[in-house]
Amino acid sequence: MRYEEKDTVNFCHMGSFVAEVYYDLEVNHLHHCRAFLRKEELENYAVYID
Repeated sequence: MRYEEKDTVNFCHMGSFVAEVYYDLEVNHLHHCRAFLRKEELENYAVYID
């Protein structure tokens, strides 16, 4: 999970691809989802891995 402005962005590994789900906690609304295959897209999450 990471945060962007008002959104919580959840990372979901779906086996053969990865999805990002953008959710606005303030208004309880899922408003965007995107899927990707490239490993470079995972760099946004690297800082959260311990």
